[in-house]
Amino acid sequence: MRLYTAAISDTGIKKEINQDAVIVKVAGTPYGRVGMAAICDGMGGLEKGELASAVMLEEIDRWFMNCLPSHLLAENRDAMIGEGLSAMLQKADQKLKKYIAGQGEQMGTTVSVLLVTEEKYYIFYVGDTRVYMHNGTELLQLTKDHTFVQQEIDEGRMTEEEAGTSPNRSMLLQCVGASSRIEPSFIVGQTEKNVVFLVCSDGFRHVLTQKELQTETAPKKLSSEKKLEEKLKLLVKKIKARGEEDNISAVLCKICAGD
Repeated sequence: MRLYTAAISDTGIKKEINQDAVIVKVAGTPYGRVGMAAICDGMGGLEKGELASAVMLEEIDRWFMNCLPSHLLAENRDAMIGEGLSAMLQKADQKLKKYIAGQGEQMGTTVSVLLVTEEKYYIFYVGDTRVYMHNGTELLQLTKDHTFVQQEIDEGRMTEEEAGTSPNRSMLLQCVGASSRIEPSFIVGQTEKNVVFLVCSDGFRHVLTQKELQTETAPKKLSSEKKLEEKLKLLVKKIKARGEEDNISAVLCKICAGD
């Protein structure tokens, strides 16, 4: 399995600080080649959002380097990865809450982690940082936002169109550091060759239509890491030209056949 990856994170046209944090890792393991991409979006309305996302990212990096190898070799691999990610999340959450208690400041972050192995992909997330997969035919949203508007859609009180323009579209139901209770979502799926994964913050997707996202992330258009990098730069340029005021972050990951 070959993995092409590209990442971008831009402060945007209005904010002075980029509260997003992005990490991409690719490594050879006894279980085979493994790739990971994660984005943490520090809470824009709270103080020290950039610190919250950095703390979360540090724990993700530590988990990938120190814990994942043993999880991959376990017989109950899926369960071990899920439990390991949950333990990592709780550690980051407690760190942030301890800091908040000592400083009297509020902070929080979303987190979405995509892990790709030879056989399966794993997605672990809290908040509204999304993961999509383009299978060559269509773009599928794999995550489901932990937001007020998504809850309203689920309960039939709001349409997708209304949610897209709602002033409450970024209101989270939970985030790391600022929620009394966290219930992360964990997804496991079969890895397929020649698909593209997109991990992105809400600032990346707000002003792009579903059709644009689907067209721009088609696997056939992304034949190399250079193509992935060029695509992200062009999309960020388009997003900023349309007036998006939030931080803008995204990772593209293409899974290809071969070593």
